[in-house]
Amino acid sequence: MLREAEFKTIIGQMAWEYYKLWLKIKYNNSNNNSPAFKTSNYFTAFNNFARFVQKTSMPFVDRCIATMVSRRIDPKNWTSPAAYRQHLNYIEHKLPFNDAVNLSFDTLFEIAEAGGVDIVDVFTVITPAELIQFLTQRLISPWVLLHSGKFTSFYQKQTSLNERVYLDALINADHWEVVFKNNPKNREKIKKYMEELGHLVKTTR
Repeated sequence: MLREAEFKTIIGQMAWEYYKLWLKIKYNNSNNNSPAFKTSNYFTAFNNFARFVQKTSMPFVDRCIATMVSRRIDPKNWTSPAAYRQHLNYIEHKLPFNDAVNLSFDTLFEIAEAGGVDIVDVFTVITPAELIQFLTQRLISPWVLLHSGKFTSFYQKQTSLNERVYLDALINADHWEVVFKNNPKNREKIKKYMEELGHLVKTTR
């Protein structure tokens, strides 16, 4: 009865979708049903994972599950710091340019909308602590930040020394400058996008 009630919740339905996706990726098995899930040894694990996804605002959950399968990490361990770090590393180092930029823009537009401002003024309504959190969750990419004069101004004028230490560690500008130089076509694209959004192009702080 408890599992039946939990299954009917939003978290329960999310868990079931993730369970089905896991079966498809791991076993190429699309023949599944809710009774099998509700009696599965992984019922609790997937409900815990669904809560974790919601808590962390995890992007690209399907790719996270694919990473967990490829790394042979059991679903019962998907909420561990080590497993979560695997997904964050994927987003930071392997996520395609277009996906990284679109995720960043979606995040910035949501922040701007919540703050009642246009995207050009998004850094007037975000706090350093919030930006640090978004970077920790990989919801905003250095592809965007390091090509934004608005971010440069925010960094210089609205952050403390300690906050800049955190931001520097999360962004790792030296690493990204190498990435930019190795991807000139994408660099030109992001410059164009940022200009269209009203953010001055500036890649050095």
